[in-house]
Amino acid sequence: LEEAVKYYGADRSKCYVVESGVNTQMFTSVGQEEFEKTRKDLGLDPYDKVVLNHGAMVERKNVHLLVEAMRYLPDNFKLLLVGPGDPEYIIRINGIIEKYHLQNRIVQAGYTPYPHAPISFQAADIFVLPSSFEGFPKVVTQSLACGVPALVSGFRAQEEISGLYYLESTEPQNIAKQIQDVLQKNPSVDTTYIREHF
Repeated sequence: LEEAVKYYGADRSKCYVVESGVNTQMFTSVGQEEFEKTRKDLGLDPYDKVVLNHGAMVERKNVHLLVEAMRYLPDNFKLLLVGPGDPEYIIRINGIIEKYHLQNRIVQAGYTPYPHAPISFQAADIFVLPSSFEGFPKVVTQSLACGVPALVSGFRAQEEISGLYYLESTEPQNIAKQIQDVLQKNPSVDTTYIREHF
């Protein structure tokens, strides 16, 4: 709202914010049995710490920095990459994976049809989006609706949301540190708030 007023001279009295919506019938948390089955189907151990990035693999989303951050995390941390990507950018990501010998710690799922999108969130311990800039990404509300905390950059929500954390920087070592810091807090997400507001 403030940017619309500042940069476009919009009349404040005629403006209001419509938040990104999320289908909370689809995007919801699952029980332990389904959680373990989903992990198994994805080739992940129930005891792994699964870091998820879900969305288009493009430069501004800094997926390469998240991939590099994996080298600073313990071996039981796995990265699940879901979404289509720019072919040249995927080559760059694969180069980092090979350089740091991360092949056994990263699952690249590629494009997932919308009806299957909740599965990756339901298998994750944390969602990480280290973007340079964003609006209010739908994937963040999808993650929170599934009860999965989100660690993000490139935007700020207008209100405080339980389970939403912000990266101090997108430098790989910092990303790794903040992932561990968030998970050590054993964070809870107020899914009721997400259902009511998004």
